[in-house]
Formats: sequence, C-alpha cells, structure tokens
Amino acid sequence: MAQFSFLNTRASLVLGVAVCAFDAADGSFLLSLFACPVWLLTSLARSICLKPGLAVASVRATVPIAVLAVALVNDSVQRHLAMGRAEQVVSAIREYRDANGLYPSDLQQLVPKHLPFVPRPKYAITFNTFFYTSGGSEGQPSLWWIDVPPHGKRSYNFHEARWSVID
Repeated sequence: MAQFSFLNTRASLVLGVAVCAFDAADGSFLLSLFACPVWLLTSLARSICLKPGLAVASVRATVPIAVLAVALVNDSVQRHLAMGRAEQVVSAIREYRDANGLYPSDLQQLVPKHLPFVPRPKYAITFNTFFYTSGGSEGQPSLWWIDVPPHGKRSYNFHEARWSVID
C-alpha cells in the first residue's frame, strides 16, 4: 500500500509540473483555473476513500493548490511585463508619428531608430506577439496583444490615448 501511495503522489507531482509547463507555454492560467479545482476535489475524495495517511493526503491536496498559485503568479508577472513592453512600443509609435507626421504602417518601421527590436509581450510559446494596425488614411491606429487566450485582448487606442480590454 505504501508503494501505491508513493506512485500516486509522484504522478500528482509530475502532473503538476506538466500543467504548470502548459500554462507557462500558453502564457495564461486557463488550464490551471479549470483543472485544479477538479483535481483538488478528486484528490480529497481519493484521500477520504483510500485513507493513504496524512503525508500522502497532504501532498495530494497541496499540489493542485500550488499549481494554481504558480499559474496565477506567472500570469501576473507576464501581464506586468507585457504592459511595460507595450508602453515602450506605444512611446516608439508616438515618436515615429511626431518625427514623420503619420503613424508607421507596421511595427518593423520602428526598428532600429525608435526601438532596437520589436519586443514580445510575454515569455510564452503561443500568444506572444504584438499586433498593430495603422488604421490607413481614415482609421484609428491600435496596438493589441492576446492577454488571456484565446479571446481576451488588451488594446491601445492612439486617438483616445487609453488602454481597453476587447473580448
């Protein structure tokens, strides 16, 4: 029985690392947000039914809570980084407009004079790109990125000089 409990605890830890890795790669917390409450309830139910001992039951309950906490902290750090980088891009776009009398047609026009390179909003494998539209001759320029995949977008409107969230 002790060997069986150890294997389940180790599997729980491996699953925790996998969920954290997926959320970090995705640049969000969505998998953890949905999976961890179910995982916690399942772990508690298994511990009640199987009575593996206090140490194993504690690990089973702690791992999903820790995974969700890590995902939420990662998301907070990623959002903070993205906003800082977005402000740099907005400033560079304004500098370009002031120097040239019009907005750039794409972000690469900011390099190297106004930015050394176009930064990525987040450290993630997916959803890690700034999108920019100059608005053409009549439209409104905007800068945006996917804040909470797949739909939550943070957008900057240059005419109104403000950030908003688009769903």
